Amino acid sequence: MTASGEWSAGDPSYLLPGAVLADKFRGKFLAYLRAGLTGKGRKASDPVLIPPPSMTLRETLNLLDRLKCVRWYVRIETAYPHAGAVLKYAGRYIRRGPLSERRILSYDGEQVSIAYAHSEKHTKNSFTLPASEFVRRVLDHVPERGTHCVRAYGLYHSACRAKLNQARKLLRQPPYDPEVEPPDTHELLHRMFPDFTGDLCPKCHARLVTIKVFRRGRSPPFIRFVA
Repeated sequence: MTASGEWSAGDPSYLLPGAVLADKFRGKFLAYLRAGLTGKGRKASDPVLIPPPSMTLRETLNLLDRLKCVRWYVRIETAYPHAGAVLKYAGRYIRRGPLSERRILSYDGEQVSIAYAHSEKHTKNSFTLPASEFVRRVLDHVPERGTHCVRAYGLYHSACRAKLNQARKLLRQPPYDPEVEPPDTHELLHRMFPDFTGDLCPKCHARLVTIKVFRRGRSPPFIRFVA
């Protein structure tokens, strides 16, 4: 923001001031330590901390209070030159699973053959895993129920939509228009797997629409179609 109060585009090589980030990290870190020691504000899934053997709980808490006045330092790396590659890598875990369907080459009932994402870095184009190990590796990437995979902070939080649009207006950008209607299953499939054609008619390539689902072991119901 300029001295006159107008927003201006920032330097792409600059993200956060180091002093502000150091103070923020110090506050969060000490708050987590205090919560782990006292239990106040600690979640059920958070670990329980105990003081060092040579210190009492009160001495440990007093040390945390003194550390609030100490200047902390953070190491900030230079901006990554290929931000698009980072966004693409992180996006795989948000919009689809960790493994693309087209990388699964074959399955013989016991072994799964998988193509390397970057075959030029390996002596072979693919590798093989037992089915149980393949399932275990995939499930390692499945978040637990209730886990927030994406968090929005600052102007990108839903509660700050008005402030975000005000900033965009000052930058001569249109208001943020979120996706109101969630995509259906077909749209998600094609976003995750661009080459997927399992929901298209093999003749006319139109999208197939589910009319009725017949469960195994049950006779199909009688349906009369009127022209």
